[in-house]
Amino acid sequence: MTPKPPITAASLPPDWCGVAREALRCGPHSVRACPTAPTIEVRTTDGTIGPLMLPGGGFTFTSFSDRDAVLARIK
Repeated sequence: MTPKPPITAASLPPDWCGVAREALRCGPHSVRACPTAPTIEVRTTDGTIGPLMLPGGGFTFTSFSDRDAVLARIK
């Protein structure tokens, strides 16, 4: 499987952050910034940590600042 290219915060659909926020609340799941990559990590109720899938099937933003802006909108 070929990795998907990184995306920008501006390329997200307008309602994506709100939809992601509500989906994470239903879990409930916690989210955080990955300390080593421009990705958002999700901790599930069983303690598993993994990347949050973005529209288009990727996991990575083009920059840490884009990731941080999206994470703030989700929280």
